[in-house]
Amino acid sequence: MPEQIDNHTLIPFAPDWSFALKHRQAHRSSVAEGVTGLEERASWFTKPRRSGNYTIAIDTAARTFAVEAVIRAAQESAKAAVPRWGREQIVAQVAGNTVTLERAAANMTAGQWVGTTRPFGDITAAAKIASVSGPVLTLEEALPCVAGDILLPIDLGRIESVDTELLGGSGRAFEIRFKGATQLEAISAEFVFTETDTESNWLSILANLYFLFFIDTSGSMNADVPNVTAAANNLKVLLRDVIYGGDQEKADHFVRVQNWSSERWLDRLAYHISGEEAARYVSLAFINEASSGYHRVPRVPENEPTSSFTTDYNNFQTEYARREFSRCKVYSVDPTASSWEDDHEAFNAHLAAAVSGAASYAALGPALASQYVLYEVGIPSGRTAQTYLNDIFTLLGLR
Repeated sequence: MPEQIDNHTLIPFAPDWSFALKHRQAHRSSVAEGVTGLEERASWFTKPRRSGNYTIAIDTAARTFAVEAVIRAAQESAKAAVPRWGREQIVAQVAGNTVTLERAAANMTAGQWVGTTRPFGDITAAAKIASVSGPVLTLEEALPCVAGDILLPIDLGRIESVDTELLGGSGRAFEIRFKGATQLEAISAEFVFTETDTESNWLSILANLYFLFFIDTSGSMNADVPNVTAAANNLKVLLRDVIYGGDQEKADHFVRVQNWSSERWLDRLAYHISGEEAARYVSLAFINEASSGYHRVPRVPENEPTSSFTTDYNNFQTEYARREFSRCKVYSVDPTASSWEDDHEAFNAHLAAAVSGAASYAALGPALASQYVLYEVGIPSGRTAQTYLNDIFTLLGLR
């Protein structure tokens, strides 16, 4: 499986230096009215958004397979970790997790990932920077590098496109086009995108993508229902105005809220629309108190998975294989938020084990977490509709 860095697929392959490498930084702002009434500029990014492109050239079938496997994983998750080729630094000295460079680490900061490589080689290992002082980097863990090796920054973001070109024989060139992640300033800026984003990313991800909200309305989640519903309505507005050219009917078709009273969350995640326009889904399930479908109360782990869960798991596997795109997340209530504390604790323990494929769930097959099923135990109070929208954008790799 390709190496992961903060849930981003690392693209470790060195570029073909006979092709040009391009690095760009984007600053985005809008007109704002200042206190004097004069025009001012309001920044949308806390820092410039970095992007660029470079080419990986290969000449063997084995390396072609390796490169394609990594790129496919990065495109499926919509998250990639890409070395900033052309911005290398030479290692002067290594002592444990402290690396001293030959010159000041001007393009490396605390909290950033760095990778190590030999000259003209692939990335062999990566670590996060804990602190920077002049040319000295303190890493969160030691890197297997020595004096004379190369260290370079790694940017987290997404691959926008991968163009391929045959070079003759088994040779092939992959042009990687990458856009780094950056935090947006105001909440309203969550809905802002550039013209490039529209063409290469937003449209390709959001168009003809179903968003299904399943809400258990049987009791203790009542306080969260309005915020979840508001998130769905706000999403409809976004899709209507940005993706579907003002077509409200189209937005209503692709964003749906369904109420149901059952803890069989995996059954809901496998649900699909009859007569669907595309097998592309984001499914969010909000679960209330537990029942006996997937576990007992108090929980008896050795009796899991139940026959109901096994049936739903197999159905989900079939549905997941059929889908072109799938992202799922399950939310459960805070166990202490109601008088059903024992039920909630039992359900939350079951949920964590089932999604991660722990204990007896490992025998079923692939862990649900490996198929883009996430979970959050105990929704904290004070959540807003924007919180759930942010979760959706994160699932899609748009934040």
